Parts: sequence; structure tokens; C-alpha cells
Amino acid sequence: MSVNNHLGDQIDAQASHDQDNQNDIYIDESEIADVVPDSNEPEPEEDDDDMEGLDEGMEDDGEQGEGEERIEVDMRNNAVAWFDKHEDSVFRVIAHPSVPLVVSGGGDNCGYMWTSNSNEPKLVTKLDGHKESVTDGGFTADGTFLVTSDMAGCVKLFHGTNKFQKWTEIDSIQEVEEVVWTKVHPEQNIVAFGATDGSVWVYSIEDTGFVSMTVLNGHSGCCTVGTWVLADDKDSLTLVTGSDDGSIVNWNVYNSVANYTLSATLFKGPDVWVSMAEDPTKKTLAAGAADGKLVLFKIDGGQLIETINTCSTKMEDGERSVEALSWCKSMKLLAAGTTSGQIMLYDTNTWRLRKILVMGDAVTWLQFIEDTPVLVAGAMDGVIRRFDARNGDEMWVGRGHNMGVLDMAVTSQGKLVTAGDEGVCLVFDETSESLP
Repeated sequence: MSVNNHLGDQIDAQASHDQDNQNDIYIDESEIADVVPDSNEPEPEEDDDDMEGLDEGMEDDGEQGEGEERIEVDMRNNAVAWFDKHEDSVFRVIAHPSVPLVVSGGGDNCGYMWTSNSNEPKLVTKLDGHKESVTDGGFTADGTFLVTSDMAGCVKLFHGTNKFQKWTEIDSIQEVEEVVWTKVHPEQNIVAFGATDGSVWVYSIEDTGFVSMTVLNGHSGCCTVGTWVLADDKDSLTLVTGSDDGSIVNWNVYNSVANYTLSATLFKGPDVWVSMAEDPTKKTLAAGAADGKLVLFKIDGGQLIETINTCSTKMEDGERSVEALSWCKSMKLLAAGTTSGQIMLYDTNTWRLRKILVMGDAVTWLQFIEDTPVLVAGAMDGVIRRFDARNGDEMWVGRGHNMGVLDMAVTSQGKLVTAGDEGVCLVFDETSESLP
């Protein structure tokens, strides 16, 4: 039995006691643009001849055959819903900003849009046309447009109509060999993406499709990470990007020039930058590197504030990477999740380490929930944990994945959606009991 079937059997058993409340279902099936029908083919009859000799091939005492490796699968599951249309790992999940829709992108070269508000998620549409793994994307702030990108360099634009119940592809571009990251601006209809050749491409999003704004060239290596900076000046458009050449560039997008460049020598690099996050005051940017380095610098001017080594230098290189960053809005805290399985909580007044939270494996995603000290994190052991950052206590544990959690998203309805390496997305909510 496949991993997907294991998950499905367990969650179906839980969901069979509850009938979906029709008032909670966002998508009316009669209005869905593209539905994948269920198969109505009859079950094949069992052939007695096929069963002959089956017992002979099994060990009488239940022991494994010589040379076989025993695989143990953790069947504990407290998710309230699941989505398993993907045929390969799910790399990205994106929540719509206002309605219960989720987009998942995977290694099967396609994306899916589905509902997150019912025990059995309903497929809205399959996002076809990608030729490689769909790894990134995002909705515009008003939820009208969706951008998806893949590892073959293809970036697609979809337009939502009929109260977001019908989605149509309106444009597709391919400017580079591989897109590494894609960021839709959190306020404006603008998208940027970084490429393996170091270039950064910026487009405005119009009703007719993508409109080129600029191409930024300031890195000699792969552009590994990028983030929009929200300034009080609405006439400015600022993007910060990092590279595996160790440089960080703050861009004036409208003028297509660099406001400043922080070179690898400043950080005693070279460093491979893998994560970035702007603080709630819009004054400081945190950047995490693959060697465990965490740097803080002023967004305006680029003055270096602090350099922190999050992990021991005795650790292997692959165990030190700062994969995820999140600032707390209700407390002076910055969380840094590493591939060592540790989450470091730093006091942003003194930059001293306040607490270390321990996950079961490499941290892949973390986020403070709105204006609270509640921190949610996912890891490569497939477990999701919720912590109280005030005291470091573990508040809740989510289980259901048999492989790593590769991405997570919080919906506008407060549900937590996870992307699994085994190809399944799980949905958790406040009714999900904690599992040990």
C-alpha cells in the first residue's frame, strides 16, 4: 500500500464521523472550472490462481527474509484533511489571502488549486503546462492573480474570476534556464524572480499578462534568495537579493540601480545566503547563510548591526544552514531555524540568545502567528510543532507525514497547511489534538 493510501485510510476514518457543513464549503461543485473525476470502474475480481503459493513465500514465524531491511512507518495522524493528487514531492504550498483556497506545487511538474475548508478538499483546477518541478509562486495582495514558477525557468500567470472560483492562464514567460525563487510584492501587482545565472527579473502584473519592468544584474553567482522591503515611501520600490557569491544587494527597482552592495568580504565570506526577513519596524533585515551565519543590517544604508554564528563550527556544513527566519511582532524576538534541528530565539535589543527550541530534524519552515508569541515550525522528520516563545514550552504537535515537511502556509481562516516530501498535503486547525 502506498504512503498516500496509508494517510488516506487514517484520515478518512476520522472524517467519516463528520458530514461537511454546506455553509463551510467555499466552492460549489457546479461552478468548478476543472474537476478531475473519480474512477467508477468496478473492483477486479480476485483470482484464486493468483493466490496460490502466496503462503509459501511468507515466513511462518513472521520474520523478514534474509537481507531485507525493516521499514517502520509512523501512522499517528491528527490532521483534519488531506490532499494527495500529487504524484511526487510537494515543494510549495500557497494560501489565498482572503478565501479558503490553497495552491500546491510539486515534483510532478504541475500545481493544483484546492479548497482547505472541508474535510475532503475539493479540486478547483489543475495548473498544467510546467515542464519541471513547480517550486515557488504567490498570489497578489487582492488574490486576483496567481504566479507559479518551475525549475525549468517557466513563470506562469493565472487570473481568478467568478469570485475566485474560475482560474485561467493568461500568460507564460521563460527568460532563464532555472528560476530559484519567486516573490510577489505583498502590496502591489509586481513579481520578481531570481535565476541561477545571478539575474533578477521584475514584472508588473496586468489584466493582459506580464509587463517587463527591469532586469537587475549585480551578482556573479546564483541568486539564491530575495525579498521585498516595505518602505513608508510608496513612490519607492525596494528589493533585496542574496547570492552564493556572498553578496547582498539592495535594489532601487524603479531606477534599475543598486542602492548599495554588501560584499562577501564584509561578512568574512563567501557565504551562500538562503533566507531573509524584514523586521516589523521596516528598519532591519536579517539574512541567514548556509554556513550558519546570521547577519543583521540596516535596510537604509546597509550598515552592519550584528553578525551571529548560530551553530557550532564543529558541526558538518550541511547541519548549520539557517533555513528559516521569522520576527515576532508582540515581543522583541527573532527566530532562526537551522538544519541542525534547532531554533534559536534571539533578543533583538541585545542580540543575545534567549532560548533554543529543539525539533526532531532539520528545520524547513517557521513563522510567528500574527501578533502573538506563538511560533509554528516544520521539520524533515515530518513533524509540526507549536511553541510559546515566552517560555519555550511546546504547546502542540502535529503528525501525519511519513517524510519531511518541505513547506507550510497559514490560511486566512487560521488553518495550517503542510507540504510533504511523500507527495501529500495535510490541513490542521485549532480542533486538531496534539500528539506525542
